Amino acid sequence: MISYAGPDCLVSMVVLHFCGQLTIIRRSLKNLVDGVTKSDPKKYWKKIAAIVTRHEQINDLAIVIRMTFSSILLVQMLACSLTFCFQAYTMFTTLMDRDGGETLPLFELGFSMIYAVYTVIHLFIYCYVGDRLSVESTSLADDFYETEWYTLSSKEAKAFLLICQRSRVPLEIKAGKFCTFNLQLFNAILKNSMGYLSMLIAMKQRLIE
Repeated sequence: MISYAGPDCLVSMVVLHFCGQLTIIRRSLKNLVDGVTKSDPKKYWKKIAAIVTRHEQINDLAIVIRMTFSSILLVQMLACSLTFCFQAYTMFTTLMDRDGGETLPLFELGFSMIYAVYTVIHLFIYCYVGDRLSVESTSLADDFYETEWYTLSSKEAKAFLLICQRSRVPLEIKAGKFCTFNLQLFNAILKNSMGYLSMLIAMKQRLIE
C-alpha cells in the first residue's frame, strides 16, 4: 500500500504546492499597486518583473510534471475505472448468489467495499488537485480588476496584460493526451462505471434465466 500510494501522494503534493505558489502570486498582484509603487515607478517595474518571472517558472514546472506523469496517470485512470466497476460487481453478485440459509460473507463484502472506496478516493484526489490547479491558474486575471490599475499610467497598466494573457491558458494534469483531470472527469468516470456495472448485472441475470 505504501509503495502504491507513495508516488500518488508525491504528485498530489507537488500539484498542491503549485496551487499555493499561484495563490501567492495572486496576493502579490492584489498588493502590487500601493503608495510605494505609485510614487516610485522603478519599484513597480521591479515587483511586476519578479511576479512575471515567478509565474513563468511555475508554468514551466507544471508542464514538466504533466509530461512526466501523463502516461502513468492514463494507466491509473483506466485501472481505477475498471477496478471500481469489478469490485462493485463482486459485491452485488455475492449478495445475489447467496442462498437463503447461507451466512452473509461479511469479510469478503467488507474487503470489496473498502477496496472500492479506496479506488474512488484515489481517483478523486487526482481529479481534485487537477481541478484546483486549473482554477488557480486561470484566476490570476480576476485579481487584475481588484487592484487600483486605473491609477497607473497606460504603460504600467499594460504590463498586467502579460500575466492576464498567459493565465488564459490553464495549467492541467492530463491522462495521456486524451483527457484532463478535473471534477467533471470524476463524475463522468463514475457514471460510466455504474453503466458498465448495470450491463454486467443484466448479462448475469439473463444468463441465469
